[in-house]
Amino acid sequence: MSKRKCLCLVLAGLALLLPLHGNAADRCDWDALARHVDYVAIEAVSDELEAIINSISKTPDTDEDAQLARTLLRRAWNPWPLGNITGQWRIRSIQSDGFGVFAYPAFRAWIDAPGRCGQFFQKMTGSQLRAGYLYPIAGREAMAFLGRTMNEYDPQKVYVSDQDNPGNTAGQLIRIGANELLMVMDVRLSDGGEDERFELYYLYK
Repeated sequence: MSKRKCLCLVLAGLALLLPLHGNAADRCDWDALARHVDYVAIEAVSDELEAIINSISKTPDTDEDAQLARTLLRRAWNPWPLGNITGQWRIRSIQSDGFGVFAYPAFRAWIDAPGRCGQFFQKMTGSQLRAGYLYPIAGREAMAFLGRTMNEYDPQKVYVSDQDNPGNTAGQLIRIGANELLMVMDVRLSDGGEDERFELYYLYK
């Protein structure tokens, strides 16, 4: 291998270690990095799980997509130890808002091996993509997610911590089975109505 090629590989490796936002301490400190609305969305999984479930109570019990959302959220009451989450996953998006619950077909997702501050996640296929970092939450079997949503042909983007950005997305990941993960994201709760919403990612192998 030539010296020039070796140098390129070294520089590429160093680039992967550089923080995406601010200094290295900020990059690892998810609760300081998260904007307030996103911090609330992450903590909602721990603090407001019953309210999240109740937000879809007006959807008929016969609705299969609503049943799936309720079942997954109820399983989140008793999360499993996280263990190893690295690798490729099948992923289904289940979206809930004031108009109903909608589940989409399975696509592919990937979670990188643990790095210095967390693990990189990306939904790799489908018209709506998501990518960002999963950070360990101290004292819990859970990880905080901070990332961005993108369209199919957009360049990959990163979470913007210093300003409101409609592409920002945040949530919490837990394990709900031997080969099953659940991400609860972008929770917005109110006193009812069309403003209440959340999105689930059901990951399975």
